Amino acid sequence: MPLCLVFENNAWDKWRIDHCNGRTSHVSKWISDKAIIIFAEECDKLITKKFIREILKEAKNAVKDEFRKQFLYQFNRKAEELAKKHAEEEVEKFMKGFKLSMDSEMEKIANAAMSGSVSETQLAIMETEIDKNV
Repeated sequence: MPLCLVFENNAWDKWRIDHCNGRTSHVSKWISDKAIIIFAEECDKLITKKFIREILKEAKNAVKDEFRKQFLYQFNRKAEELAKKHAEEEVEKFMKGFKLSMDSEMEKIANAAMSGSVSETQLAIMETEIDKNV
């Protein structure tokens, strides 16, 4: 019978369960099964519906917080993209108008200088006026 249950007699003439080298016995299997049952029962005592509700409440709040953070982050990113797009369009319009204005002013000075109808002093004054407008 002891061999059937895989007991061994040790050097002190005491019987014990032989669990060496990964061997199992009927007794060690029974003990393992009981441990699993006891563990499950203890977990059932600890993990109550109230405990689950508390965890779910914490999880819901964490999800809400993360959603809020991500929403605001994405909202700000999109606002930055739109602001950049509109600023670039406005700069283009401004620079076209500025270039036309400068071209027109420079053309006046060039024509006046080439025609000889204005003096060097008057040309310097015209250039100074352009510099003030820039």
